[in-house]
Amino acid sequence: MCKSAIPLRLANMERHLLLLLLPMIGCQHRSSEANLLRPLASAYSNGFPDDSVQPQYLAFADPLTESILKHLVRNGRYQIAPKGAPLFCPADPAPGNHGYMLALRVRQVMGDSAIVAAEQMCGTTYGMISTSVNYLLRKKAGRWQMDRPISGGTTISGMMSARILSECLRFEQPLGHSASGAREQGDSAWYVLQLDPSGTVTRPLFPRPEREMGTRKSSWTAKADTLLVRVSDGLVGWDVTLWPSGKGFSGSATYLTDVRVEGWVPPRVEVHAARIKCPTSAA
Repeated sequence: MCKSAIPLRLANMERHLLLLLLPMIGCQHRSSEANLLRPLASAYSNGFPDDSVQPQYLAFADPLTESILKHLVRNGRYQIAPKGAPLFCPADPAPGNHGYMLALRVRQVMGDSAIVAAEQMCGTTYGMISTSVNYLLRKKAGRWQMDRPISGGTTISGMMSARILSECLRFEQPLGHSASGAREQGDSAWYVLQLDPSGTVTRPLFPRPEREMGTRKSSWTAKADTLLVRVSDGLVGWDVTLWPSGKGFSGSATYLTDVRVEGWVPPRVEVHAARIKCPTSAA
């Protein structure tokens, strides 16, 4: 019996040792992730300077993200979002709390290089918007340091994505060749834009040759709750910035031209667009 008891006691000791080591292994993993993500604090050193409307509230996706970015709420510039309350994008007109849910992620580790990501999420009356930026890190003298941003993108999920990509936008004024729009006021073709899932912009009411030429020079993207649209034929066009407003969008449009005259400032106008069912494309 004594001989058989010795292996049993050894097995019990091994199990106890494993139970003691597991928390240490977990802590080491979290510590390693924290070291990788800590340089991302510098990405938010100035808050959200590119946002035309600043967030009021912030929430953190997990304790690790909170431990790295908690300085954002310590200085009083932003507030911690109430628990369980939805966060609408800062420029969304819906009543409620406006701000971002922040998340930091380790994408990949390759020896002395790593890719990490910073993501910010918010809701609109149409769906959820997630914007992320991937950063390259380099390990120098045993410490991870920020090298540069290498890629990024915006995902629009839910109703907003479906509606934007299945409907067209009809503006209250023409986005035409002339900066004033006076020459195009009587032609409805200049009022309507279609945003394609591929990132191109089409004028569906233009004849096919003109429509295809304009599509090659026009594009759209989304950043947080903002749509950025460029519609151009290569010579003139418009840069349009839109935010959700009621059942449509509001924003501004800046005139584009390849002609440069000293002292001339490109016109910038306020624009409003309604969502409409896309018309049948012209032949």
